[in-house]
Amino acid sequence: ILVGLLCVPAGLLLGAPFLPFEIPTLLESLAHEARGTHPGADGLGYTGNLLWYLGTGLPRALSAPLLGLAAVGSGAALYRRAPAPLLLLGFVVLFLGGISLAPLHWGRWLIQILPLVCLFSAAGLSTLVHVTADVGRLSRPARAVLLLVGLLAVSLTPARVYARFAFAQTQPNTREIARTWIVQNLAPSERIAADLYTAPLQNTPFDQTDYVYSWADVVESPGELRARGYDVAMVSSQVYRRFFSEPRRYARQVAFYRSLFRRHELLVEFRAAPDRRGPVIRLYRLDRPTARD
Repeated sequence: ILVGLLCVPAGLLLGAPFLPFEIPTLLESLAHEARGTHPGADGLGYTGNLLWYLGTGLPRALSAPLLGLAAVGSGAALYRRAPAPLLLLGFVVLFLGGISLAPLHWGRWLIQILPLVCLFSAAGLSTLVHVTADVGRLSRPARAVLLLVGLLAVSLTPARVYARFAFAQTQPNTREIARTWIVQNLAPSERIAADLYTAPLQNTPFDQTDYVYSWADVVESPGELRARGYDVAMVSSQVYRRFFSEPRRYARQVAFYRSLFRRHELLVEFRAAPDRRGPVIRLYRLDRPTARD
């Protein structure tokens, strides 16, 4: 056990030999990940976090057939009691229990165990094929064909999703399209108040754009943005939807965005499409309120 624990920092240093020279950055990153509150990712508690990972995080990352096969593979490992699979299964369980202790819950924190879950999916597929072949007394070539068919069946959806994602990566996303539109259609003298996850305007005539996580946390109303000298507000669904998912908890922020959406002119909106990824990006003219409530 002691040797295993010592291997953890040793492996970390071998994989990232520059780490001792970036201690301040490391501590800053750890503090950021260990923060206690974040819209849409907090407030569930230990049991709620664990249930979220099992009921939402893993299903978002892996297809239902893969998760079902992983359950079969896990059951087979428990039944056979082979040490190696049980150690891997124990690590998956321990890891899920560990990250559930954190105040926040993030899908990206599951990345470390997704390959192991897929291994158990493969084990589950192999188990089902062999059980079916034994019952049907299939020959060895027939077993191989059955295994291949099962492998193709569970791989089809992930392959299609990956191909669609890879193609979308070659196309401009909504943030990049919004950046191009701003440069081509707005005057450089116009000041923009931007939420995070919107158009990156560095190295453009608008590189003095002020970014915060959400301006709804900073000001009471869009009118206050105008009073501060801003002409345009740029928002992202990756931010405001987190507030709208908990309207009672974030009543002030929800009121800010509703006022912005209803009372001010929408200049342009960019949405994701099958060949375009990214959040919804909206730009509003602050000095032209509409007649709507």
